[in-house]
Amino acid sequence: MKRRFSLHHFSLQQRLPLLICILLLSVIFLFSLTAYVAVRKSATTIGKDRLRSLSDQLSSMLSQSASSQVLSARVTAENKELKAFLVGEKNAADTSAVMNSLRAARVDSTYAEINLVDKNGNILLRSGSASVSKQATIDTLVKLALGKDSVRIGKLRLANDTMFYPIISLVRDNAHLLGFVIRWRVLKSTPQANQQLSMLLGTNAAIYIGNDDGSLWTDMIKPVKSLPVDTLSKHEFFDYTNHARQPVIAAVRAIPATRWLVLVELSEESMMAAAAIFFKWVIVIGIVFTIVGIVTTWILSRNITRPLEELTAAATAIAGGDYSQHVPLDRKDEIGKLARAFNAMSVRVVNSQKDLEGKVQERTERLEDLNKELEAFSYSVSHDLRAPLRAIGGYAVILKEDYIDVLDKEGNRIIDRIIANGKRMGMLIDDLLQFSRLGRKELSQQSINMRQLVEPVVNELLHDIKGKKPKIEVLNIPDTHGDATLLRQVWENLISNAIKYSSKKDDAVITIGGNTLGDDVSYFVRDNGVGFDMKYYYKLFGVFQRLHSQESFEGTGIGLALAKRIIDKHNGKLHAEAVQGEGATFSFTLPKYN
Repeated sequence: MKRRFSLHHFSLQQRLPLLICILLLSVIFLFSLTAYVAVRKSATTIGKDRLRSLSDQLSSMLSQSASSQVLSARVTAENKELKAFLVGEKNAADTSAVMNSLRAARVDSTYAEINLVDKNGNILLRSGSASVSKQATIDTLVKLALGKDSVRIGKLRLANDTMFYPIISLVRDNAHLLGFVIRWRVLKSTPQANQQLSMLLGTNAAIYIGNDDGSLWTDMIKPVKSLPVDTLSKHEFFDYTNHARQPVIAAVRAIPATRWLVLVELSEESMMAAAAIFFKWVIVIGIVFTIVGIVTTWILSRNITRPLEELTAAATAIAGGDYSQHVPLDRKDEIGKLARAFNAMSVRVVNSQKDLEGKVQERTERLEDLNKELEAFSYSVSHDLRAPLRAIGGYAVILKEDYIDVLDKEGNRIIDRIIANGKRMGMLIDDLLQFSRLGRKELSQQSINMRQLVEPVVNELLHDIKGKKPKIEVLNIPDTHGDATLLRQVWENLISNAIKYSSKKDDAVITIGGNTLGDDVSYFVRDNGVGFDMKYYYKLFGVFQRLHSQESFEGTGIGLALAKRIIDKHNGKLHAEAVQGEGATFSFTLPKYN
């Protein structure tokens, strides 16, 4: 499972610069993004204004050129010889004069052909290449010219990889239509002229001229593929990807007096060049500000965290017992107040420690006196009680031996009870003395072979049993370290209890074993005896606490309390589990090395 990222894993000295760095980066990012969007929007507006201005200027310039051509066409259409030729008979002299007029109208090489057409659309005379005009084309042009204007400039047409456009002028005699003069002019420009025009327009700008129905487009040198603009749309600007697969923005304008459109195309990259440069500078400045902010924050955090580190070190030293630690008082801010409060606390802790040590010393001395008094009392009890108990026991034995025939059955029973209770009182006194002395006894640490410690105990206890002996299995018993004498006492108490509480079983089985559990060694004694009710477990290891009656099983009620005290002195744990009527398991754990 992946651990979630958390600032709690970092120190305050690391968190403060990190948080301020994140905050600074967030502010710089938002500012940069907002500024970049604004600059980009401004660049787009400027670029569109530039496109609008260029397209308007080019439309006006081309319109002026078209107007001059219209004026020239009108002059030709007003030629009296042409009118006379269209009205009168066509003799050779008239034809020659008209042809000279037509040739004169071809003022330069851009005029490829001039046609004189009657009102029915029939070409009467032709000056120039005959491959430009076709009859079908003439019919279309004648229909186009039949309007209010006396001169019309037609759409661009492609013939033999050359682009032409017609200039159609009506020849009238007053209001009477006589015919038409159609001048075919080549649309072409040189690369040098286009380059000069592009230099005037700026880099990454392109100019295209095309028919208003989008049927033909040219860069004024050669035809080009149809441009993805809707010529019928009223939109002022168009966004698309040009033939070079570059995103561009274009502006389209109609050219007055023609059926043409002029399109100025500008690449988005050139329009956004200023925004891109601005963004790069913003990134550089942002990085510089971030570095400066991190360094400044680091210095500030050091000024804040260094006193805190001194406070932490002093607190750790005091926690370790070194009460001489003090924090320098060289600041007047909140941290300085904290340092003064800490030093005052340190002084109070030292004073409290001295008072506490004095009280502990006083109480220790009192406890030592009490222990000495308790030891003297225990000796007195053992000495003063043993003598009367021995006397009582001795007299009872004499009575039993000398007057057994005199006393009746009830008298002999009472004497036996006196002897048994005297022995029990003697055992109780011995156990109490042993329990009280155990608290003052120092452990004798040594390496212990547990099997060699347990087997003699088992053999001795089995030897003392009169009657049927239980089956005792000794399994693997790991070695350990501890006080062999005291641990032998634990084994004696646990094994003797197992023998005692399983003595009424015909198939009594006692199992002794152990195993290693990490840094601990565990041992157990298991029997299939009477067991006990686990709800009384809390009484099990108390002094004089018994879970079975004296009549059922003899005992003083001190053995398990003594065993637990020995295990506690070894920093171990004693535990028991049982099922009433099925047996009990007593286990204890010891550290491998005390």
